[in-house]
Amino acid sequence: MLLRVLRHRKLTPALLSRPELEVTMPDTSFNDFQAALVAKRFFVDGLSQIEIGQSLGISRFKVARLLSYARDTGIVEININMPSGIDVDMSSALQEKSGLARTYVLDRAVSDKGSGLLEALGALAAEVFTGIVSEADVVGVAWGRSLDAMAAAMKTMPRCEVVQLVGGMPNIDPGTNSVDLVRRLGELGGGRVYPLHAPLVTGDAELANQLKRDPAASDTISMFARVTKAFVGIGSWDPPDSSLFGLVEPDVRSHLLEIGAVSDVCANLVDGDGKPVSGPLAGRTIAITAEELKAVPQVVGVAGGTGKLDAIRGALKSGMIDSLVTDYHTALALTREG
Repeated sequence: MLLRVLRHRKLTPALLSRPELEVTMPDTSFNDFQAALVAKRFFVDGLSQIEIGQSLGISRFKVARLLSYARDTGIVEININMPSGIDVDMSSALQEKSGLARTYVLDRAVSDKGSGLLEALGALAAEVFTGIVSEADVVGVAWGRSLDAMAAAMKTMPRCEVVQLVGGMPNIDPGTNSVDLVRRLGELGGGRVYPLHAPLVTGDAELANQLKRDPAASDTISMFARVTKAFVGIGSWDPPDSSLFGLVEPDVRSHLLEIGAVSDVCANLVDGDGKPVSGPLAGRTIAITAEELKAVPQVVGVAGGTGKLDAIRGALKSGMIDSLVTDYHTALALTREG
């Protein structure tokens, strides 16, 4: 009877001070109260478990048990507002499956818009860029339509040094080539830019070596070892969707395809297992090497579309990239592989 009365009356200080009144509450009710109090101090106030235990006169192990109880019983409900445009679950699944350090996957709704996929990948890559790059970084940037879309989507960036990782390509519209790409990024951030004034593909290895020694290229090439973060595209060779593919003579292309070329990263060709493929193109390119890329602390590949699935798979196995920005359907296919 006493308990029923107390549940319907306000427990004023005066009432609680009456010596003849003994208040007994069920253990579960007090446990709920204590769990709620502990949860509030932990999740809202930001106190550590040790601090909470000291303030309440209980052990930190008791605090941990109360936090678990609060979650299990629904006293605490944790809601995570997923960022729009990004599939967090698929990103986690791809990261676990691929072994990459970081993966960023466009959600299905965005990925289904095939005509705007390139722009969506560029926008996501721009978010990643501004999220991980600081003024202390030396950022290497290759070339590709996805990276061009990334630069177009960027509104701001840290004042960092920007290094061009691959030589220039002819027959590309002015304003959209590799030199212009790093220039636009440099203007956006205000940091120093290192353009690579040399062609991506030369006639032979001797000419390539001569051009690499020229100050127009050598100063930039010497910066490759200082790059801390790099953003690169992934070119497909089967089906062809690569700037490098279009620069190589038809007979050379045919030979490279015959010996297994499926993709290129900064003009470094690999097969489906990620193993290097050079053939008659060996020594003729002016770009960061596979070994130099592997030495960069963080290399983000930006590529999508199931047509590039084999190319992306080969690039992932090559060890040249450790992070990937891609679309939902490509990520789904990669996670389903045995």
